[in-house]
Amino acid sequence: MNTLFSHHSTGRAGFWARLCGALALLILPFNAAAMDTLDRAELSGLERVDDSRYMEFYQHPDMGGFEFKSIYIESAQNDMPLRLIYEQRLRPEYFDNLAADFHARLLTAFGATGLLTDEPDEGSLVISPSLVYATEYDERTTGTHLGGVRSQDRIRGHTIMEMTWRAGPDGIIVAAIRDGRTPHIYAPVTDREDRFTDARDSFDYWALEFSSFFSPASAVEMN
Repeated sequence: MNTLFSHHSTGRAGFWARLCGALALLILPFNAAAMDTLDRAELSGLERVDDSRYMEFYQHPDMGGFEFKSIYIESAQNDMPLRLIYEQRLRPEYFDNLAADFHARLLTAFGATGLLTDEPDEGSLVISPSLVYATEYDERTTGTHLGGVRSQDRIRGHTIMEMTWRAGPDGIIVAAIRDGRTPHIYAPVTDREDRFTDARDSFDYWALEFSSFFSPASAVEMN
């Protein structure tokens, strides 16, 4: 029986070995912190992977025992605390729209895997993403700069997301992830007119990163 994870290996254990190996290569952008969208009771049945280099990564002790034939991505939620939103003198709608953009970019990236479904069942991996923190890109200027603002006068945006992976729509959690990103001040700016340009770049990174775990095997791997 073909399974979702057979694209990368001849068995489920091979897929999860590849997944965990990829996680170990990621760079930790923030200090570790507890997840906001899950409580300790929900995490109690999972094992924490301390060397994943995510802010937080938890997995089911028998991850290799699950078989999935499709992926369903729920709408991304805006779970940023209102206090932090209003401290930026913004309104929740800004972050509702950001969460929707995150969801759209996930769908685009995962669409290339050919595994997305509109009707999840017990054989689906259900991914639930959340935006839990985001700040604006800002340029500290004191006048007109014909050549653009200096790199050292940039304030880059911080973005943190959380994500749960479940076995079916109402199934148990098989993985929980919290990760954050902040571009270096000298990194290129994608859109200087967009106050959340750094957040959108982070969305693209996560979308491509996670979808790559489910991409079809290359011709070399298939031979």
